[in-house]
Amino acid sequence: MKRLHEILSEYGKSNTVPFHMPGHKRRADILPDWNPWQMDFTEVEGLDNMHCAEGIIKDAQAELALVYGVDASYFMVNGSTGGILAAISSCVKHGDSIVVARNCHKSVYNAMYLNELKPVYVYPTLIEEWEISGGISPEEVRQAIFANPEVKAVVITSPTYEGIVSDVEAIAKIAHEHNIPLIVDEAHGAHLKLMENSPKSAVDCGADIVIQSFHKLLPALTQTAVLHFNSKIVDRGRLENYLGIYQTSSPSYLFMASMDWALDFMQSEKGRCLAKEYWKELNIFKEKCHSLKKLCIMEEDIVGKNEVFGFDRTKLVVSTTCGSIPGSVLEEKLLKEFKIQAEMSKGSNVLLMTSVVDGAEVFERLYAALEKMDGKLVQEQDTQPGADCGEDSKKGTSRVTNEKTALSYYATVTLTSYEAVNAKQEQVSAEDAVGKISAEYIYLYPPGIPIVVPGEMITQELYDIILYYKENYFGEGATSNRRLQGMQDKSMNTLLVVDNLEEK
Repeated sequence: MKRLHEILSEYGKSNTVPFHMPGHKRRADILPDWNPWQMDFTEVEGLDNMHCAEGIIKDAQAELALVYGVDASYFMVNGSTGGILAAISSCVKHGDSIVVARNCHKSVYNAMYLNELKPVYVYPTLIEEWEISGGISPEEVRQAIFANPEVKAVVITSPTYEGIVSDVEAIAKIAHEHNIPLIVDEAHGAHLKLMENSPKSAVDCGADIVIQSFHKLLPALTQTAVLHFNSKIVDRGRLENYLGIYQTSSPSYLFMASMDWALDFMQSEKGRCLAKEYWKELNIFKEKCHSLKKLCIMEEDIVGKNEVFGFDRTKLVVSTTCGSIPGSVLEEKLLKEFKIQAEMSKGSNVLLMTSVVDGAEVFERLYAALEKMDGKLVQEQDTQPGADCGEDSKKGTSRVTNEKTALSYYATVTLTSYEAVNAKQEQVSAEDAVGKISAEYIYLYPPGIPIVVPGEMITQELYDIILYYKENYFGEGATSNRRLQGMQDKSMNTLLVVDNLEEK
């Protein structure tokens, strides 16, 4: 049996093109020539201490804050997850209420569990033709705060996995009118401030705390992230205390160095030239994609509708709707036939993540693969009225999944997640769970947005959604690299629910 290190070494040397994170894409010709073993230190004399920064780490974080234009910035070596846990914990007290966008990452839900918070959900709109979540309405946030004046913080995700940006500035203004801080999970937006032609970053829109993953779209190592603080209403000392709680006491110097290098690189002449070339090649690629008949690329015309305030063009969302095949089929063929690894597929979409280090060669290779797949779909299918995307590539009428059903589902919250997880529980058959309160999470990873949260009622509609996901994203029958996680029974024949006999 091959060991993990052997498999990783072989995969890294393969000819597979990575259209997935991390953003450095293993570009040895661009990345620093480091020996990781020689860069792996602990807190020895002269190397400072991340949890009590007074020297080189303090200076590096000060430079980070200067570039992003905030009061303070902090290296995160436990990914954005650690930053989100610290940010929420610093803004609330035990048992508080919090306004949360329902499409937030599981780390937000973990923070709510740990602090026994009462969620007040706001829901993203649904971009139905693309089967993805749109933006968060500022007016919905206003109404949520008005109806729940006891809330202590607002948390949203922007950009989303697919690059959808909400009107963060308007949401921040509404929150601040009530002296409530806004926390933005901008894990997919660390590059926005550093690259021209990008939507405005949350750090420039009045958010109090912004968490970003450097590794997603910048040339930094996996698990690297930063937290930006820019608030007059959040206690910075309390935040720093929680940063120490949720991060390892043995932070990786290699991680910190890769973030520091990535920041320098993006501001260097080489980095700026690379970014300019990147945008040029991306535009050429997208222009060529207009000739595709059955495969469609999401573009900026989604902005201005469905609460979409901006769109991150580095994300390539390819719809297979007009070709009447699931996105998972395209994802599989891209890998097996063309050695192109996508980030994920979902419903009738495939998500391909690009970064500043992607150049002409990889875009040409991707287009050649899409063009060939598109031609096969044209040959295999009889053209139906309205089925050919043509000029209007967003109006395909054929639906091959009900992925959008889960996106438009409104949860019935009965208990807090803490109450449900710590209540008397029972394991029941999946079909018998209808009408009961879930005591466990069910979520797809990536991206880690819960379908079910402990404390939510399992309605018939929700049960049907669970069955759909089980069929498409579970076990040997899964047709995607996404997987259902969180359930105690890995077979999914039973679900863990709150014992309804218990007095609550």
